[in-house]
Amino acid sequence: MLHGETVMRMAEARPGQGFVLALHEDLVARMRENPRWAALATANVTLVPIPDATARLVKPNNKDIPGGLRMISHALDIARTHGCGHIHFLHLDTVILALFVRSFLPTPVTISGMYMCPTEHYAAMFGSELSRGERLFAWVKKRVVSRLLSWRRLTAIHSLDEHVAGYYGGHAKAYKMLPTPDFGPIPDIERQPEGFDAWLKAPKRFALFGAIEARKGIFPLLTALARLDPAVADTVGVAFMGRVPAPVRTELDAAIARVRAARPGLVIALEDRFVDDEEILWLCRHSRAILMPYQRHRGSSSVLGWAAHSGLPVLAQSFGVIGHEVRTNGLGLAVDTGNPDAIADALVRLCEPLDPAWRENLLAYAVEHNQATFADKTFNGLKPKPAAAHT
Repeated sequence: MLHGETVMRMAEARPGQGFVLALHEDLVARMRENPRWAALATANVTLVPIPDATARLVKPNNKDIPGGLRMISHALDIARTHGCGHIHFLHLDTVILALFVRSFLPTPVTISGMYMCPTEHYAAMFGSELSRGERLFAWVKKRVVSRLLSWRRLTAIHSLDEHVAGYYGGHAKAYKMLPTPDFGPIPDIERQPEGFDAWLKAPKRFALFGAIEARKGIFPLLTALARLDPAVADTVGVAFMGRVPAPVRTELDAAIARVRAARPGLVIALEDRFVDDEEILWLCRHSRAILMPYQRHRGSSSVLGWAAHSGLPVLAQSFGVIGHEVRTNGLGLAVDTGNPDAIADALVRLCEPLDPAWRENLLAYAVEHNQATFADKTFNGLKPKPAAAHT
């Protein structure tokens, strides 16, 4: 939906430019419910639903080369059907290895894409310690990206990790690597979801939203909550808002029950469903801080944009670009989120008077990380012209 809303805004601002937006059929159905699409559908935007069976041709682990090649072929078919001369992959990672293979074959269109999760620069630029498997895959990705930058059919690689462009600065075609700021898709209004009355009464309220999955650090966080001093815990409310995968729900319910038994004064609210942006905005505006204790998450996160827009500090992982952004921009606390004691200490710190510099830093970060800047850089960079020095 983030990219769909961006395309919608840019299409409205650029009526002379045509767009074909191919998305999963469920997203297309939701977008068509928006009245703004009626005008765009007759003007310069064509929505193409991708059937679920087709979307499943490529696994979301970015190592599925056969599936990626099938998806690239599908994208080429869509481009041919609708007369497109350029393809932009909204999630380049899922097809990046396949695109490397494709770069040795004739390709009738130019290509760009959004590179979500680069890691090849983590050790050099952030000092992040990578596992053996992560180091190997980072080595592979460096060579893949270097080849793609040299490929004449590729016009740009956008990245929400704004530091990876510097890592490739010595490449002859480094101008093709375009840093693009991540953001939270902030709506114009907020709406209170049901079931948060008890959470609202807690003096110190925290929130975690998005997919409620193990990789988001929910279990170390719950362990940390159970270890809080009872006097602190009695003031705390934590909201989990988002869809919980079925395999996780039983374990999550058990972990929440343990926290409630150990710290009965601590309030936990859980909303297990898809939540829209208006509800997320309400949650942010009623929270003290945003929790993102992710477990070695690679890439950026739009949650930083939500927090920055709301002036809320974050409790985040120290690993990778997220940890780097939090530390260098003063956006909150970056800790070892695999360690429940470190999370507990950070929660105690966030229950104390907040550093006034955080809010100033967060609002400054929000100025640079917003939807308008993202849209301009994305669409202006679809087919960028090489700098004079590179011609």
